[in-house]
Amino acid sequence: MPAEDSPLLDGLKTVLLVLRSIGAAAGSLIESRVDTLIEFERREIARAARVFALSLLAALFVAAATGFAALAILYAAGEAHRVAAALGLAAGFGVLALLAIRLAGVR
Repeated sequence: MPAEDSPLLDGLKTVLLVLRSIGAAAGSLIESRVDTLIEFERREIARAARVFALSLLAALFVAAATGFAALAILYAAGEAHRVAAALGLAAGFGVLALLAIRLAGVR
């Protein structure tokens, strides 16, 4: 009885083939899930970069608008009340800064 024709070897070959098939199926499933996760992360990173860029742009526009508003208030106050207008602007911006800190939850 040659060793190649043994029922034990046939059973072992069958088990190894089944294990190989299970491993291939599991590998394929894991690969598809990893691909999905990588694509999701790429989309999230792109979205976060877009939000950051738009937030930065909005902050620049707010800073420009604030500067123009301050100049308009100082111009409207005239020479007689320029110092009072500047103090009022500083107080107003201080209150807005405190409000922003409070809303951001910084302690």
